[in-house]
Amino acid sequence: MIYKLGRLQAREDKRTIKLATILKALPAYPAAFDVDSQYPKLTDRNMFKNDVYSDCVIAGRAHQTLRFEDYEQKLQIPISDNDVEDEYKKETGGGPGWEDAGLDMLTSLNQWRQGWTAAGKTYSIYAYTKVDATNQNEVMAACYLFNGLYIGLRLPISAQNQEVWDVATGPNSLPDSWGGHCVYVVAYDDEGLTCLTWGERKKMTWAFFQTYCDQAFAVIDQKDNWVTNSPVDITTLSNILTEITGEPVPPPVPVPPVPVKKNIWQLIIEFIIKIFGGKK
Repeated sequence: MIYKLGRLQAREDKRTIKLATILKALPAYPAAFDVDSQYPKLTDRNMFKNDVYSDCVIAGRAHQTLRFEDYEQKLQIPISDNDVEDEYKKETGGGPGWEDAGLDMLTSLNQWRQGWTAAGKTYSIYAYTKVDATNQNEVMAACYLFNGLYIGLRLPISAQNQEVWDVATGPNSLPDSWGGHCVYVVAYDDEGLTCLTWGERKKMTWAFFQTYCDQAFAVIDQKDNWVTNSPVDITTLSNILTEITGEPVPPPVPVPPVPVKKNIWQLIIEFIIKIFGGKK
């Protein structure tokens, strides 16, 4: 199988919000967690053309968007390979060599805030915050709270043939000797983390993560049910975003629960109870 990368060198911006600055306190989190345990009907083994284009940054976004919308809409939206290709081409500018131009995550996250088209609709995020990749507790808490993590890796050549990504030795183990890659982290346990990349779940040890991860972001969706009782200080976050953008950024709006569809027999029974239930 052909594996392509596509994450450009990490770009820094002093305005990037650190997760620690908007947390009221580091919340409790389980010792092991898998985002997909919340979505038993979700199927996601999508390559999103990362074997054809160096579009890993958008592929990672697509994987996370699937879960954001499953959480909110209670269904799997049909994000297509073409959706990812179109967004990747748009963000690279579509000039000569766009197929392997790659993207940097920070610029692409800012574009994600503006919105991208997938499955015929526009999806955007409220904010993104920088997670301290050297702090394992913060990494696990962020993964648990925010439906996974969006991370950048400086992959070594030694990772090419490893079933589980782990730290090796020798010149092939040098960071970036293979290249930059963006993946979506969906799980963690005491042995390491699991990410989605190239259409499969890939395990990495904690040592590998600490050695090769140079970017980790917690993405806060545009609308979340938990905003009213979140460990995130939503007011502080809103104020920081307003200061950064120079225009008012109100807090995200909680999503009303999706109504449960009832079959005809349930409706008939409820009607009978309504009519006769109060009579004696």
